[in-house]
Amino acid sequence: MEKNVNEKVNVTEKANVNATEKVNTVVNTETGEIVEEKKVSLFVERKQGRGTNGKMYMNYFVIGKLRGGDSRADLVTIDKGGYEYIDKEVFNGRDKMPLTVRQTSYQAADGKVIRKNAYWVVDDDDDGTHYEIQLKGRETSDISVLESLISKYGI
Repeated sequence: MEKNVNEKVNVTEKANVNATEKVNTVVNTETGEIVEEKKVSLFVERKQGRGTNGKMYMNYFVIGKLRGGDSRADLVTIDKGGYEYIDKEVFNGRDKMPLTVRQTSYQAADGKVIRKNAYWVVDDDDDGTHYEIQLKGRETSDISVLESLISKYGI
């Protein structure tokens, strides 16, 4: 059961919160897990590229300025089956979508609060159909760049 701290909607219903609006917080009363969802002023972009096997693929990335230069974090779906879904349903012909960050936190047995960010691209059709997919950094260094960009451009 979820108890919403800020408003009366659940996590999946809040996917289209505008970056300039607010942070949504949901508490799962059964597990004690807290989920904060926010749109940041960053966008996931996609561009077609050729793989090492010669086939054409879409590459997903976030670009922003760090210390005066462009920095890029490459993103991938959390499983290989997600690429058709992200291309056809979530991006739906667009090459740029807002990045949504969901920060979860929970208290470990030793009392320490553990925080973790998850990266999502979300979209809602005019008819109310909701689409979302979780992404992760291609490499550990991509997560470092992405976290720096979120720190700089986040709300």
